[in-house]
Amino acid sequence: MSIDFGTIKTDYSDASLGLITQLSQSGDPIAQFELALRYGAGTEVRFDPDIVRFLLTQSAEAGCADAQFLLYRFLYEGWFDEKNRNGKEAKKWLNKAARQGCLEAQRVLGISYLAGHNDERDYGEAAVWLGLAAQRGDPAAQFYLSGLYYFGKGVPQSPDKAIEWLKASAKQNFPPAEAILGIQYLNGEHLPKDPEESVLWLSRSAMHGNGRGAFFLAMAYHNGEGVPKDDQKEAELLQQAAESGHVLAMMLLGFSYLSGRNVPKDPNVSAKWFRRAAEIGQPIARMILRKRFEYDEESDTYRLKDNPGRRRPDGPGFEDGPPGFKF
Repeated sequence: MSIDFGTIKTDYSDASLGLITQLSQSGDPIAQFELALRYGAGTEVRFDPDIVRFLLTQSAEAGCADAQFLLYRFLYEGWFDEKNRNGKEAKKWLNKAARQGCLEAQRVLGISYLAGHNDERDYGEAAVWLGLAAQRGDPAAQFYLSGLYYFGKGVPQSPDKAIEWLKASAKQNFPPAEAILGIQYLNGEHLPKDPEESVLWLSRSAMHGNGRGAFFLAMAYHNGEGVPKDDQKEAELLQQAAESGHVLAMMLLGFSYLSGRNVPKDPNVSAKWFRRAAEIGQPIARMILRKRFEYDEESDTYRLKDNPGRRRPDGPGFEDGPPGFKF
């Protein structure tokens, strides 16, 4: 469960427990919602998940959109106990909250249709709900709506509208949008090619913790596009991108530690980056681990095999990096 009940504010957040309890018992849905939050946070009352669910249900049934959305999360994520998980009931409350204008619910419902949760992929419905949330300024909704316009899913294909919504999201510091906008300026596909503007957006994305932004910024420093070439910054950004889960960054970092380019040569560290990529499902990483390294379980370390196998006479060795990327 990833929610802090104490941070959610209502019109009754500053009211006394006695008043809230009295109003709740009289059927006030906002008071019921506030009391549910206090039982969830254990504020002035003993934490009790059963009472949280009871009060959220009362408030949701009385029409409180915030309670409906929180009840959706309670049931979808199975808060407090796995037995609380109920996807069908959760979807009902998500729909109700979205239709009552809850911004978070509109965004989540749109993403749910986009991702095809419960085998319900519907790009048209996704566009409707993401469009409502995007118009109200939600940066995540703006980002996903941009993708729908870019690929023409659920809406007529329009690169111009895709860029418009992408920029709106990026200007609100949404890291994935910042990264994609930087890549658009780098490639010059639907925007004028502008390496300096690309680096600006990629830097913002990397600063906000986005692995894709960090990776492409590393490539900018590698190629000297929009910034002077800088091997140290390239290595630092590759490390950041890999630690953020970017698979290609893991692969390149593995090759870097294998060859000693920009980092100390270290087969053990190299193999561990290949292993992380392999665990995510990267097939080349699995092959490299199998052919190039031996693992010692007792010390949890890797070393290079004495006979790593035959290399193609016209191709790179594994330590040279992947084809198409020259160190």
